[in-house]
Amino acid sequence: NLIQARMAIATSSHGENRKCTAKLRTVRATMAGISSRAGGTCWCHDERVRVWLRTLVAWGVFALTCVLVAAGGWLSAGSAHGRAQSADAVLALAFTATGALIVTQRCNRLGWLALLMGLSGVGYAADSYAGWAVEHGAPGATWAAWLALWVWAPAWLALITVLLLLIPDGRLPSARWRPLAICSWSVI
Repeated sequence: NLIQARMAIATSSHGENRKCTAKLRTVRATMAGISSRAGGTCWCHDERVRVWLRTLVAWGVFALTCVLVAAGGWLSAGSAHGRAQSADAVLALAFTATGALIVTQRCNRLGWLALLMGLSGVGYAADSYAGWAVEHGAPGATWAAWLALWVWAPAWLALITVLLLLIPDGRLPSARWRPLAICSWSVI
């Protein structure tokens, strides 16, 4: 196959030389074990790798949210002053699971915004740790309380504003909605 491509280049006219050279690159790349269109492009241009990475990130965020919610629940159960909002835990798990499913199946913006609700899990775990740390004298109670005070805001504001703008297909209804979307992101 490589010899045929070289012979085609040697016998072709100047106009067909580009096509034959591209064919030679493709043949060389195939023989070298590189599957690409242009012969030697980066591995990140392969669709299967992108889908695999997207799936890994989406389910990784869900797994991290599950671990944070479990840790927060354990810390809340061990504290007499359980201040953590259980609604944060439920919404974090529900939205990150939905987001992971959407990202793996369709990969539109709605899935990534739903994964952003995993920040509620961070807030739940931080709030639970702050209550437990104050009661048991553990370090970092003030930092955890500070984190729990603001980390919920981006997720909830994105849910209320941006997610509602992008339903049902992950795009704005028209270009007229773009200033509102920009304003919503800047507030978040």
